[in-house]
Amino acid sequence: MEEKHKKILQQNMTQLVKGLDLTDLYGALLKKDVFTKDMIDELQIAGIVQDQVRQLVQALETRGSRAFPLFLECLWETGQHRLAELLQTEAPTVPRQRPECKSYKMEASPCGHCLIINNVEFKPESALRNRRGSNID
Repeated sequence: MEEKHKKILQQNMTQLVKGLDLTDLYGALLKKDVFTKDMIDELQIAGIVQDQVRQLVQALETRGSRAFPLFLECLWETGQHRLAELLQTEAPTVPRQRPECKSYKMEASPCGHCLIINNVEFKPESALRNRRGSNID
C-alpha cells in the first residue's frame, strides 16, 4: 500500500473505529481477494468490534497497492458511503462508484405548480424585521 493511503487510514482511524460496519464488509473484502478466509477468521476473533477494525486497518496496510482502492469499493458496495467519501477526499485518484439511482424524468409542460410565500411584514413580537425589498427577491 502506498504511504499516502496508509496515512489516510491512520488519520481517519477514529472515524473508522466509530463507524465501520464489519457485517457485510468481511464478505466483500473476501470476494475481492483483499483477505483470505483464514485472515478474516483471525480478524473476527480479535475481540470487540473496535479491536477488529484496528486490526483490519493494520492488516490492510500490508495487502499491496490495490488494497486501498479495493477497500473503498467495498465500502461503497456495503453502503458505507460516508466513510468512503471521507477516505476518498484525501485520495482523489480512486474513481467513485456510486450505486445506481433511479430518477424521475420531467417531460410535462408545465412541469408542475410552485407556491411562493412572500413575507414582507412581521408582527413586532416575532422579533423579525420587515422586509420591504422582498418583492424584488
